[in-house]
Amino acid sequence: MVSTILVEPDSELSNAEDTGDDHSSSSLDVTQRIIYLKDRPYAVKSGGQADIYLADLDGMRVAVKVMRHVEIDARKRRSLIKKTRNEIFIWSSLHHPNVLSFKGFCFFPVGDTEDSLFSLVSPWMTHGTVMEYIEDHPEVDKVLIMSEICQGLVYLHAQDVVHGDLKGPNIFVSDRGHPVLADFGLSRLEELDEVFTTSSITSSSANPKGTTRYMAPEMFDSFSPKPSKATDIWALGCLMLVSDFLTIK
Repeated sequence: MVSTILVEPDSELSNAEDTGDDHSSSSLDVTQRIIYLKDRPYAVKSGGQADIYLADLDGMRVAVKVMRHVEIDARKRRSLIKKTRNEIFIWSSLHHPNVLSFKGFCFFPVGDTEDSLFSLVSPWMTHGTVMEYIEDHPEVDKVLIMSEICQGLVYLHAQDVVHGDLKGPNIFVSDRGHPVLADFGLSRLEELDEVFTTSSITSSSANPKGTTRYMAPEMFDSFSPKPSKATDIWALGCLMLVSDFLTIK
């Protein structure tokens, strides 16, 4: 769920050439099929960069992740749209019980204007994050949950997808009680690094290189490489050792 910018509904993303496969831009644009819940007109969750809205898609309860408006020039906007399109096509091709599935993108309306916010749509996770789930279900087998988290990461790496920000808040639990990895890859869009980077890194906030508590040592170097499979493994180890969901009694 991911990097988003203010765009016109008829932007080049939705008008991109249809390649003929099942994951073309036109097939992934679900704007006309999204129904926002009248009793939930507000964001049900908010993070550092995004707001989550509850909606309905073809009878399925879904989460619409809307990134807050970022002012960028037209050249940068076109570049971001192109990169976002490539990333969401990758996400749409992933299918694994421990990876959050992708239902498409939509353009979230902005008041009474013609502007809209490009947003990503995924199934709504009733149980919330893995920490919330374990707190509500203390009897759950934490070792099994961690094993499934590992399986999800192994699958991503087998598809040459780097998560880039593996941590408890980015792991949700499905209706069947299985952990699913979310917020992978898309948050690593190269252009967004300079847009969202702040001058300081705190232990409680995320940045383009990941979240401090789970970052590999080399990621603290100002000339460090981008997140990799190796840094994902480091984050997984941190998750096993220090994540709150492992210490809940």
